[in-house]
Amino acid sequence: MKQEFVATSVQYASLTRRLIAAIVDLVVVMLVVVPLTNWTVSFISNGGDLPALMMDYFERHASADISVSDMVHYLESHNAIIPYILSQVISLLMVMAYCVAFWCWQGATLGKMLLRIKVIDMKSGGALTLRQAIARVFGYVLSSVILCLGFVMINFRKDCRGLHDMVAGTAVIVQPLN
Repeated sequence: MKQEFVATSVQYASLTRRLIAAIVDLVVVMLVVVPLTNWTVSFISNGGDLPALMMDYFERHASADISVSDMVHYLESHNAIIPYILSQVISLLMVMAYCVAFWCWQGATLGKMLLRIKVIDMKSGGALTLRQAIARVFGYVLSSVILCLGFVMINFRKDCRGLHDMVAGTAVIVQPLN
């Protein structure tokens, strides 16, 4: 059986604190990822304006129920289905890269740093490895897919670990004030 890092002086980060950090990260990501994605897709699709096309779609359907099939049909009729799919894939990869890069570099994303929380290796209490960071980000997907239960479980564990933490062998702790 693996022996895990245990310290009596460690305070594990609560779900609330982690959620606030995630909201901060969402704002940061939206300010950076959306423009980069739009630029990349525009470049790949020879100047196509996917954001304007999507705004047009939502304005036309503002008072109606929006269905995925209607949106797909609209995108196909404007030869924009491939750029749309590309934009979604690029956005997801950029968000994943943001998380992995910051976890490996600082042990925390910008939101976590602001709230003084840090991701650590559960076994050693030290920095997480690239492999753990990648496993953790894919664990986020797994935690989300099952009705976010992988995140909710943080509230019910003494060590405040979510499914993604267990998958990666990590924990999130509150950093003490110096």
